Amino acid sequence: MKSGPGHKNNSITGLLFRRRCFYNKLTGKALKAAGTGFGFFILLLIFPAFMCGCKKTDPPSETETFNFTGLTGKLAFPRSNGKIVILDGDNKTSKYLLTKDQESLWSGSSVSLSPDGKTIAYSACANDGYQIYKMSVEGDEYIKLTESLSGFVEHYLCPVWSSDGQRIYYVENGLIILGVVFSIKPDGTDRQQLTDFSVYRSVSVSKDQSFIVFAGMTGMTENTQGIAQYFFQDGTIKEIVACDNTLRAYSPDISPDGNKIAYVLRHGPDEMGDPPYYYRIMIINIDGSGEALVRELPFKRYVIDTYVIWSPDGTKLAYNFGGESEDKSESHIYVVNFDGTDPIRVTDIPDYDGAPSWIE
Repeated sequence: MKSGPGHKNNSITGLLFRRRCFYNKLTGKALKAAGTGFGFFILLLIFPAFMCGCKKTDPPSETETFNFTGLTGKLAFPRSNGKIVILDGDNKTSKYLLTKDQESLWSGSSVSLSPDGKTIAYSACANDGYQIYKMSVEGDEYIKLTESLSGFVEHYLCPVWSSDGQRIYYVENGLIILGVVFSIKPDGTDRQQLTDFSVYRSVSVSKDQSFIVFAGMTGMTENTQGIAQYFFQDGTIKEIVACDNTLRAYSPDISPDGNKIAYVLRHGPDEMGDPPYYYRIMIINIDGSGEALVRELPFKRYVIDTYVIWSPDGTKLAYNFGGESEDKSESHIYVVNFDGTDPIRVTDIPDYDGAPSWIE
C-alpha cells in the first residue's frame, strides 16, 4: 500500500464527474438538478467547458443575519457562484469572498482555513477541471496550486491544511468520486502523491502528519467500506468503521485532542435499501470503540451531501444539511454539541451552504 513521496500520477483519471450547476445561465435562478439521485455524472472529455460554465453573480452583499450562538473562532463555508462566507464567532462578524473569476466551487468539502486564519484554500472550476487554489482572507493574493498533468480535464478536491500550515492535502477526483491523496506546499511546489489507492472525498490529517483518516474500501473486509487510518511510514491500514452496502461512511474528521473521529453515515438513493433516507452525524473513538449517534437528519430530496467538522475546542460539531423538504432546494450550516444537544441553525437565506471549515 505504501507510496513514496516521488510517486507521480500518470493515469488518465477524472473521466467521469458528478456535476450540479446550481444556477441557470440566463436567469441565475436555482435549477433542479437533472436526475436528483447521487449518481449523476458528466463525461468530462466531451463537456469540460459546460461543466465550468455556471453563471457569475454580482459581488455579494452583507445584508444577511447569522445566528452566532455557540460559535467561537472562525468558520468558513462555500456557497453557489464562487462565494465563500467567513464567520468570526468571537467578534460576531461576517465576511464574503469571491473566487478570482467567480469560478464555481466544488459543492462538497471545498474550502479550508489555514491554521493562522490568514489564508483559505479552496477547490474551484478552471479550464482544466476543478483545481486547488488559495487566497488571503482579504480576498486577494490568489494562487493556483494544481493543474492538469495529463492534458485531459482533471479534478482535485477537498483541500485541508496540515496543523503546522506547511502543507495542503487534497484528493484527486477519479471515477465515481474516488481518487488518490496528494499534498503540496502552500506555494504550489513539492507536490507529492501519498497513496496508491483511492479514497472517497475528504481526508483528515493527524497533527504530526504521520497518518490520515479516510473513507473508502481499500484494505477492508470484502464487500464493505467505511473509515480507516493510513500510516505513511509503513503503509498499514487500520479499520475504524465498517459498513455494508446500505450505508456510505465519509467525511472523517479527527478531534482536536486526537482521540475521536466525527464522520457522516449516508443512506440515500445511491445506497442499497429503501427510503426513508437519512444522514447520521456520528462520533467514535479512534480505536474503533464507543461509536455514538450525534444527530439523525432525514431527507426527502437530495440537495447536497452533509459534511461534519469539530470545533477547535472539541466540544461542538458543525455541519451542513439540506433536503428535509420536497419543496426547498437549499442547505444550511448548523452547530451542535458533540453529544447531540442544543442544535443551532447558523444560516437562513435560501442558498447552498457547503462543507464548513472551523479554526480558532
